[in-house]
Amino acid sequence: MENVVSATADRVRGLLDGKVRHNLKLVSGAEDKVLRLANTLQGIKIGFDDFDNERYTEEMINNRLSRLEETIHEIDGVLEEWNHANRKSQISVVADKQKVRSFTPSSSSSSSCLWFKKDVRRDILHKLLIKITELDAILDMISRMSQSSSYTDSRKVHGSNTETWRLNEEGLNSLFPGLFLPYNKLPQTLKHCFSYCAVFPKDTKIVVEDLIHNWMALGYLDHEGREFYDMENKGREFYDVLVNNSLLQDLVEDDSNEIHSCKMLDTVHDFAQSLWNMRMSQSRLDKNATCIFCSRLHLSTVYEFSTLYCEGEIPPTLCECLVHLKVLSLTNCGLQSIPQGLEHLNHLRYLNLIGITKIFYEDLKIIFQLDDLQTLCLRKCGLEEIPREIGNLIHLRHLELSCNESLRELPNEVEKLIQLIHLDLSCNESLKELPRGIWNLTCLRHLNLKRNKSMKELPGEIENLIDLRRLDLSWNESLKKLPIEIGKLINLRHLNLNGNKSLEELPESIIKLRGLETLDMLGCKRICRLPAGVAELTGLRTLGELRVGSDCNKFELLKKLDNLGGALWLRIRLYGNFNSEEMVKDAQGAELSNKEHIEELRIYFEEYSSSSSSSVSLDVIDVLKPHSNLSKLSIWNYGCPNLPTWLLNSNVSNLNLHFCKHLTTLSPLGNLHCLEQLCIDMMEGLSTVGRDFLGITTRRELGGSGNVGAFRRLKTLEFRDCGKWKEWEDITEEEEDYVSASSLMPDLTELTIMGCNGLTVLPHRLLRNVSSLEKLRISGSTKLIRRYDNKDGSDWKSISINNSELKLICNS
Repeated sequence: MENVVSATADRVRGLLDGKVRHNLKLVSGAEDKVLRLANTLQGIKIGFDDFDNERYTEEMINNRLSRLEETIHEIDGVLEEWNHANRKSQISVVADKQKVRSFTPSSSSSSSCLWFKKDVRRDILHKLLIKITELDAILDMISRMSQSSSYTDSRKVHGSNTETWRLNEEGLNSLFPGLFLPYNKLPQTLKHCFSYCAVFPKDTKIVVEDLIHNWMALGYLDHEGREFYDMENKGREFYDVLVNNSLLQDLVEDDSNEIHSCKMLDTVHDFAQSLWNMRMSQSRLDKNATCIFCSRLHLSTVYEFSTLYCEGEIPPTLCECLVHLKVLSLTNCGLQSIPQGLEHLNHLRYLNLIGITKIFYEDLKIIFQLDDLQTLCLRKCGLEEIPREIGNLIHLRHLELSCNESLRELPNEVEKLIQLIHLDLSCNESLKELPRGIWNLTCLRHLNLKRNKSMKELPGEIENLIDLRRLDLSWNESLKKLPIEIGKLINLRHLNLNGNKSLEELPESIIKLRGLETLDMLGCKRICRLPAGVAELTGLRTLGELRVGSDCNKFELLKKLDNLGGALWLRIRLYGNFNSEEMVKDAQGAELSNKEHIEELRIYFEEYSSSSSSSVSLDVIDVLKPHSNLSKLSIWNYGCPNLPTWLLNSNVSNLNLHFCKHLTTLSPLGNLHCLEQLCIDMMEGLSTVGRDFLGITTRRELGGSGNVGAFRRLKTLEFRDCGKWKEWEDITEEEEDYVSASSLMPDLTELTIMGCNGLTVLPHRLLRNVSSLEKLRISGSTKLIRRYDNKDGSDWKSISINNSELKLICNS
């Protein structure tokens, strides 16, 4: 330890020599600060020379440790001040055709800056922090052995600001045995990334993108030569490691099937909190906890992580305690405008003001002075006009201006944001067009323009965004066409056109996007045919919707698209002049059985009327046999009385049958051994649900425990708007005698009957043997409500005799 401290002292003293000494004068008092820091480190080093001397008490050791940690924080502060001032002295912004150019100083000055940044900030501080953590654990062990400190229940200490958290590694392992081992195997940087998650309040939905941007702002992902986008990828890798070690859970996917958010379980949060507090000495907190505006928790997060996440009301003025903040989030704080003092937070790299009721034009000018910002989130901030000073944010990588409904235009100075990678302008209904300068942001990789109802077209200059990976144009109801130049976006991976009702066609140039993975066409009602070359985009993973059949695409377009996954909606048109044999042969060419990644299949038959089209629907659906991995199937307007032959041998867990007017029987759906959810909706031809619905034919099957029939895994069963349904056949008394406790719908928890007014009685013997049933919902079925709504009546008692916990929920 003394060698590290000594080396640090020598190198800090080295800052006062040569070229760097001149640069330090850029910051008032910086030279004196560095000299004082060097002397402080030397003093600490002398103090550690006789570390093993018995006269050193724990209190004295802790005092040395506190001084060392405070010194590191001061070093970081000087670095930030010096880098900030030095950057301002080096960068000149010139208005040359509205472009920004950065001028580099002399080679000697540049090399000095480089040495200062890399050697001190990354090398010394990173290694020194590791040494401090190790020393902290040693001191904890000494403390435990001398019985001068005690372990405290994490739940008690977590809510207390008056107790000292000094847990060593052995203590953590005993308190969190299932978490400490996977954590301890992580690299040091990943340990920092994980413990940082404690800044989020318990049960917070942590948006993955925000978390990664926070790590970046704090330098956790910094690496020599690594670009911003590369750091994002590294952050995603780190996140995946934490998920794989169960340190982050409750994952939620977005529309692109990518993880959007996660949570930390309370126990995991306590563990992360204890790691944080293990490095925090009580004496240091006492020195900082003097501000009447800031809670001690806020101060500790600021000191340890340069981060402040606020929920709930905060003072209208930001105090000097926060001057070194790098990450600030003030969402859901009830603020009506930006807090005073924000302009003094010159080190901010991440600023989230989502939901502030109103940010005025002059307030935006203050925000745009924070020229170290890398991420700026101004969603739902009532913005009406953006000042030209936005061009000052030349280090900005992520800009979110979504959901500002009165925002009509952007200044052309946005073209100065030359490092911008992510731009979100979604849900700005008054935004009619974009400034031409946006198309000069050649580093842009994500552009979100969804739900801008006034946007009618995109200019051909979009071809300049050669690095664009993701383009979201969904739900732009006025958008009628795409520019042919979109085919030049050769790096585009995701194109979302979902819900564009006015879009009439795709340009032929779309087939040049060989790397395209997402082409979401769901809801594009006017596009009946896709360019034939789409069949060659074999990297496609998401297509959303495909119209096939009469005057539409050929099924064969799907033949080579074996990477398709997620949900696929097939709209099959069966009307007009069509050759039934050719259509069936074409459908067979789709080769759905080869598409193992498709999890959900939706089949919608459009406008059948004749008996020939009804028979074709059966022949077509029979050859559309999906892969056995399919888990969810929905069928609309199916025109045959029988279900497809492959269905009963499938592994679907969720089955929905809608508007299948000619389907008269549901047998034997009980044989679907993976089925968990079943919805029968608007089946006008259904009059009777027989016992064969259960999928059993013998008493042996009824009473056995084998995996046959009787909906072994079904959890929810719904019948909706089956107006002609009059009978649900019950099992017989003799069959009831053979029923075992686990043979009839053993997992069913909810039964819903809605709008089935022809049904007058439920199958009593069947239902009273479904012991797992928790809720019976009856709605719009007057006769059933009248019969079962009386809890003292014989009918209700007959159903619930074996299940006193069964709840009846009725709505007329």
